[in-house]
Amino acid sequence: MECSLNECGVCGSGSVVAFCENCNFRICETCFHKHKRSTKLFQNHVAFLIETTKPTLDQNIAGDVTREVSKQNSGDVHTLKCATHTTENVIFFCSDHSDTLCGRCVVSCHKLCKIVDLFEVNIDDEEVTACKSHLQDLADKLKCAANKIDKNTTDNKTCKQEFMKELQQLRIDVNTWFDGLQSKCEKQYSETFETNTERFTRVQTFCNELGKRIEDHQELIDSLLTQNHVKQLYVLLNKVKQEIVEINSKLTWLDTESSFKEYNFKRSSCIQK
Repeated sequence: MECSLNECGVCGSGSVVAFCENCNFRICETCFHKHKRSTKLFQNHVAFLIETTKPTLDQNIAGDVTREVSKQNSGDVHTLKCATHTTENVIFFCSDHSDTLCGRCVVSCHKLCKIVDLFEVNIDDEEVTACKSHLQDLADKLKCAANKIDKNTTDNKTCKQEFMKELQQLRIDVNTWFDGLQSKCEKQYSETFETNTERFTRVQTFCNELGKRIEDHQELIDSLLTQNHVKQLYVLLNKVKQEIVEINSKLTWLDTESSFKEYNFKRSSCIQK
């Protein structure tokens, strides 16, 4: 919701006496003095008294207040509009909530959070390299898991074929007697085979989805590096770090679910009698 031209854009109360070029809204006397202090939140902000410094600014402010919310563009994070305060650009990152914020968001909802000024962040090559290395490590592990699943799927089919071979040989030996027993045995191996197949299909799909996520992250990191979008890259790396932990935690489950225990046909001892 837009604030009134006579209402402070930071605290929402008090008569406006000044304007902040960085926040892009009018502020009251109290907030003006806070802007002038050497606080991290308003460091390097340009704030001035409206009536004494820039008397022609009123028309510009009115135009800014009624300006239509712009759509997201392909620029870095600081060029995007805040989803909550649609006239403000996002210039901060909340480490506690992994979210980008404007100045008003910080004041209204994130005062106790760990806030990072995106204009002050730097991404060193080691951090990018480490993140990409972790992603590649996950990609390699997922590839190994996929190969294991493929092999076990093939072994599963081979077991079925061997089972059928032995079963048909026994069918020849005891053709009439074996009719009922064959039906029972086929049901047992079919259920085992289908259970294994469904499980391998499920984990294969899950493995492919994780692989696609990692591939997308790798491509996006390379794209942001090429475009030199340092702030957006900073936000992405923070989110990817959490995903790396999440995916690592799923690898044990993936290994267990993709395991395979061979099964084979055994003749009943009563046939030998």
